[in-house]
Amino acid sequence: MSTYTNLLEVHVGFPTTPKDGWILEMEADGSFTPVTELSDPYNFGYFYKWVTLTTNQIHSMIAGSLYVEVDFGESNYLGNLTPQYAFAKGPTAKVIIPTPLGPNTANGYTAISPNNHTAKLVFDGSHCTDPYYLPMQYSWVGYAGYYSLDPSVIIFTATNVMATNVFSLGYYNISLQARDVVAAGDPFYINLQVITAGKAVDLFIPLLQAESLSDNTKQVMTKVLSNAASLFNHGLMEPGCAELEFYEQMVKAAQLNSRETTYLLRPMQDVIDAVTRPYFTTVQR
Repeated sequence: MSTYTNLLEVHVGFPTTPKDGWILEMEADGSFTPVTELSDPYNFGYFYKWVTLTTNQIHSMIAGSLYVEVDFGESNYLGNLTPQYAFAKGPTAKVIIPTPLGPNTANGYTAISPNNHTAKLVFDGSHCTDPYYLPMQYSWVGYAGYYSLDPSVIIFTATNVMATNVFSLGYYNISLQARDVVAAGDPFYINLQVITAGKAVDLFIPLLQAESLSDNTKQVMTKVLSNAASLFNHGLMEPGCAELEFYEQMVKAAQLNSRETTYLLRPMQDVIDAVTRPYFTTVQR
């Protein structure tokens, strides 16, 4: 299996035992700067050494600017260290994405519209990593429909590390592919659904019913959440948030354990945040 590291393994063989050797870096003016000396040659006519490269030296090697110079017998040898990319892999794409309600499938996320119509989402690709520490290029594509890769339903493209788009209510598939000058990496896919705040509250009510609370407590809390969902559905965002804040006070007054309290509070606080903030809170997947 291929692994990537800043350790360079140097093995140079010669017809006679070499006297001295260097790894050199060619500068822009054609001169050479020593990187490291190849010392202690073996009796059978070769150098063998591990060299730790800096990021800039890795870039120089990929650009073809690293050389080996060796004296042996009456001769002098200068050879280019040319990397081979038979098994090269491109950057690993990774995205920080908006998830007010968190993932609801293996790769699926839910975002909440603050106005019952659209949601403006910001995707961050700055956590992509490159095996060669090279600069990366980014290619974002957004498709309408879960799991869709149909070019006829592309809704946006972007080439910066950050991508921003306004989504209508519905389902989407977002992909990010990062590449460097060596190779392109595998795309990272995000399945996304955009829903209203009222629907987000309605989806949580069955989860509340499954909790080990008294029937009376669940009945009262459910009534408050149903009121909040109805207000959101009628576009009354501030009163809807007030109902959710009342629900939160009820949860805290119930004196539940920390897990139950967090479980019951977090989703509704996400709804409040999504409705009251111009952008969604972003967390790393």
